[in-house]
Amino acid sequence: MIPHISKETAYRDLRILCESGEIWEPALNCAANRFEAMKERHCHFKCRQCGNVCDLEEPIDLELDRRIAQRTGLSVSHHHLAFRGMCRDCREEENKEATN
Repeated sequence: MIPHISKETAYRDLRILCESGEIWEPALNCAANRFEAMKERHCHFKCRQCGNVCDLEEPIDLELDRRIAQRTGLSVSHHHLAFRGMCRDCREEENKEATN
């Protein structure tokens, strides 16, 4: 952490990095903002129980962008795919509670 930096400065700098394409902010509807270094786009999974988010090593289907743009006339720059469900740890915990 940088001891004397304001939240406003930090978020302004994050927005500048987003606008320049160096990082991006996946839309995950989390309580806290999440930023990632710009690398190959990928999917995410968010656990509905604990709220943890993890990257999925599944490439984004760029053909989907082209099909949507062609069908609608929109200019699609990218899309984000996020899966929701229950992570392995929460599922195991739920199964333990169900058997007790």
